[in-house]
Amino acid sequence: MIHALIFDYFDVIRPTGSGIRATYRRLGGNVDSDEAFISDVTAAAGYGYINDADEQLAARLGISVASWRQAVAGSDKNDPDLLAYILELRAKGLKIGLLSNAGPGSLEAFFAPGELERYFDAALVSGDSGYVKPEAAFYRLIAERLNVAPEECLMVDDRQEFCRGAEFVGMHSIQYKHLDQFKRDLEAILSRS
Repeated sequence: MIHALIFDYFDVIRPTGSGIRATYRRLGGNVDSDEAFISDVTAAAGYGYINDADEQLAARLGISVASWRQAVAGSDKNDPDLLAYILELRAKGLKIGLLSNAGPGSLEAFFAPGELERYFDAALVSGDSGYVKPEAAFYRLIAERLNVAPEECLMVDDRQEFCRGAEFVGMHSIQYKHLDQFKRDLEAILSRS
């Protein structure tokens, strides 16, 4: 039986087109030619190996760190319809988690004060935990923080390989494409459990 839902942040809570690469492109960067650089910096930040990812990305674009942070931060970029649905799910007694590959302390930039606690029972980012998706330990850690067994969790992620990582530890998963599809898939799964 499903007792907890765990959501990815980028391209789920924060809709497609407002992530790191979309912001980089919007600020004049060439994502295709700079892909290796972007991947290296975001991976190193995700593992917590570096604390200056914003500085590196801003320097590569030739803009100030403040301009970069302003472009990527802000709770106004989160999907209000999905967040409203999350509140409905919490009201039904489901525990809600957030699990994202992101730099240390990044959640404070993505949510207004008090929002994390309003929507999520537990939230983890890779930069604060030392694990990244699809590492099994990362999924197990969020289940532990939610006080449920992995088998009682459902991971919601836009990336298939991260859904598979969740399934590896016994979680259920839904690959997120858009809210209507997610609602249909979730209702089907919950009706069977």
